[in-house]
Amino acid sequence: MNKLLSKDPSSIINSVLFLLIGIILFANPNGIVSFISYLLGIVVIIIGGFKIFNANKNKNDNYNAKLTVGIICIAIGIILMFCGPIIEIVFRFFIGAWILIGGINKLIIAINLKDKSNDWIKMLVISILLLVIGLYVILRSNLVFSSIGLIMIIYSVVSIVGYFMTPKQKNENVIKK
Repeated sequence: MNKLLSKDPSSIINSVLFLLIGIILFANPNGIVSFISYLLGIVVIIIGGFKIFNANKNKNDNYNAKLTVGIICIAIGIILMFCGPIIEIVFRFFIGAWILIGGINKLIIAINLKDKSNDWIKMLVISILLLVIGLYVILRSNLVFSSIGLIMIIYSVVSIVGYFMTPKQKNENVIKK
């Protein structure tokens, strides 16, 4: 009997990992921001170290450029390691600003549609919602990471339920060649 659907163990493992990461993101977004900042900082410092090492190893025309890039990478890595909250604020600001700009564009469209269509009220409501959401994202700390965590939790639960509902073998009556 040919198998159409099989229960791949990796799908349940991936779902459980996503669930754990989602729970951590949702429950402790500050910790995740700090962890990511430290991890990125260490990676950038290592890259800078390699640039300086290679610059000293092969002293040629590009020596000053490679040395400068290495020093800048190390400085950026140190900033990343010790400025996690600032990175979160910048990330939150950009996401919120993006939503705000979308809301402002929709508001302009709604105002222009006022005399031309009855749909301007719908557009006005959408624009106000986007403006409120954009401001909320900017002002609410770690909302983005908490939301991503919540989405990952929902995805994982649905995926795990789907895994257990998937039949082990194909049904000949359902699929015909």
